[in-house]
Amino acid sequence: MTRHAQKREELQLVEQMRRLRGGDLEAIGEPDVCVLTEMVRVTRPGGRVGVFDLDGDMVLFAHSGRELTRKIVAAYSDQGWVNGWIMRTLPALLGGLGVANVRTRGFMPLEAGGYYANRAERCAEVAVLAGAIASEERVRWLEALRAEVAAKRFFGGQLHLLVWGKRPTT
Repeated sequence: MTRHAQKREELQLVEQMRRLRGGDLEAIGEPDVCVLTEMVRVTRPGGRVGVFDLDGDMVLFAHSGRELTRKIVAAYSDQGWVNGWIMRTLPALLGGLGVANVRTRGFMPLEAGGYYANRAERCAEVAVLAGAIASEERVRWLEALRAEVAAKRFFGGQLHLLVWGKRPTT
């Protein structure tokens, strides 16, 4: 398969996963092997099995406060998700269920202001509630964030992972 054809196939699979997505896998908590086993079972032999979801720890906020931003992102990954690292376990889990040719592809959509600026504010609140930062630190961090947004210098994003493979034909 050519590189172009492979890329087209991956993008088609991402689009199919977006349309089929009925919920967030991370809401399961620890990977529920029963759910994944059922996904593999109902996939026709030779068919593709895939999961497309967020990695809770791979968040990007363009902010001048590097150390505080790291604390905020880590606190949100640990406290804002049931399991922010679940997507990192899927290649091994799917392989263990007999899925062949398991592959992983990352996508990092970035945007200025908007959703990710709001997400940054929520992350800072979670960091205070988790005790990772002080309320005063949050206030200072949000002031700087809002200044960056107002000056149109802010952008943010989050890593989305696609993990997929094929159900064996036998």
